[in-house]
Amino acid sequence: MPDHAHIISSYQALLGAEHVVTRPDDLAAAETATFATRARIPAILRPADRDEVRACVRLAGELGCALYPISRGKNWGLGSRVPTRDGALLLDLGRLDRIVEYNEEMAYVTLEPGVSFGQLTKFLREQVSSLMMDGIGGPPDASIIGNTVERGHGMGPWADRFSNVCGAEVVLPDGSVIHTGFKSFPNSRVSALSRWGVGPSLDSLFTQSNLGIVTSITLWLQPRPASLQPFVLRMSSGAQLSAAVEASRRLRLSRMPVGLRFLNDFRLFSVFYPCPWADDDLRSLDERRREMQQQGGIGLWNGVGVIHAPSREIGAALRSHVEALFRPHVDEVVFEAPSRQQPVDGAASIGGYSLESPFDSVFSGGTSDGALRMCYWRKRPDQTTEQGIHSDSCGVLWYCPTLPARGADVSLAVAMMDEISAEYGFEPNIGLISSTERTLEVTGAILFDRDRPGEDERALVCHDKLMGTLTAAGFTPYRLGVQSMGLFEGLEEGAMALLRRLKAALDPQDILAPGRYDSRRGRKE
Repeated sequence: MPDHAHIISSYQALLGAEHVVTRPDDLAAAETATFATRARIPAILRPADRDEVRACVRLAGELGCALYPISRGKNWGLGSRVPTRDGALLLDLGRLDRIVEYNEEMAYVTLEPGVSFGQLTKFLREQVSSLMMDGIGGPPDASIIGNTVERGHGMGPWADRFSNVCGAEVVLPDGSVIHTGFKSFPNSRVSALSRWGVGPSLDSLFTQSNLGIVTSITLWLQPRPASLQPFVLRMSSGAQLSAAVEASRRLRLSRMPVGLRFLNDFRLFSVFYPCPWADDDLRSLDERRREMQQQGGIGLWNGVGVIHAPSREIGAALRSHVEALFRPHVDEVVFEAPSRQQPVDGAASIGGYSLESPFDSVFSGGTSDGALRMCYWRKRPDQTTEQGIHSDSCGVLWYCPTLPARGADVSLAVAMMDEISAEYGFEPNIGLISSTERTLEVTGAILFDRDRPGEDERALVCHDKLMGTLTAAGFTPYRLGVQSMGLFEGLEEGAMALLRRLKAALDPQDILAPGRYDSRRGRKE
């Protein structure tokens, strides 16, 4: 058994006692996610910079203890801050919060793991910048690097965030530092401008990975459009969704600056309203859906998109094209202008976050707290404390399959998600993000109340059934929660063998995030 007292005292000597967190309440909070978890954390380490990260890693090798790195710990619905295994020390990189470099001319920033979406938004505003990032439909205090290394997505035309970064700095499990791409050439003038460098590209090895700790990246920004036009598509049937998906693929393949996602009625309604019926409501799901659609003025499926254009004239032409493309297939195409003057009635704040229309900021490069309301779908107003979704026992489990951007495939996958959700008594809460030209990434949510006995167990069984069924049908996940890392073992043996060799070479003591996207996971458990 590890000598935790000795380990903790050693890190206190290294970082200072104030940056080695051992208070039981703080540890319990870090061990809490939006679903049932079992991993226990002996201490939280809070290094101040890259050199202290290196020192933490080297000391872990000497002491034989494991580290679980996090950026800001906002991985809600997929594990929050909770490690994949018991006993790892949480390596919290939140104090590494510098914007290292900003270049308006070449449109990029270089930043550390503690830099949040809200921080960068504020920074660009203070610089009176003509640039923007692709926003996030989550909390403003989420980490940009945390989202990127998990290969998370944005909200607009550049939703595939990892495609817009380069030049990572990485601390390896032995404490050494490498730089990827052209950044590995000390005098390169293109280290922040070109992704691949020369020779084998290393960047992907450190996303969804336990092979190193990313301590900085360069993020490419986009010019703020002269014309920004949000729009909504309303659809009353699955057949219309299928046709709209076909149209969206043609649109995306043309590389037009249009961001688009499809949200079913439960997803869109839950962003703005609490659950409108009691737990003992005996009406059918279809009856409740009709009431919800009428109350919210929404369709069975709803497209939410934005057009970015460098001029009003080009924006008008793109708008005409989008309207002509989708109008034959949907009930309604509505263009709306962003407005900060129309807050959601009765939703000034929830869980410690203020709410605003999702159109207010995310499509113009900011963040939105609007999706936080969704986490409270099954909580009554008198059950909220304004302390956050963990303290309020909000139950959220994401499932994240990838679908071909093809109507027939989407119809099949949606039918599976609807059927399995209903089988376990959960509403199908589904979003489809057009993050690439040829695929849709599902953001499926199981929403429940963790204070109700048996709900954690029921939600986890439903999640596993969804992920297993969709994966077996060929809709493989693009992202895994800490509780579902076993699905990573579905890779072909040749690929797993190569990853095992890499892990053994880079981290022979299994120091970094054991069990996380781990090729050796099956051998250890």
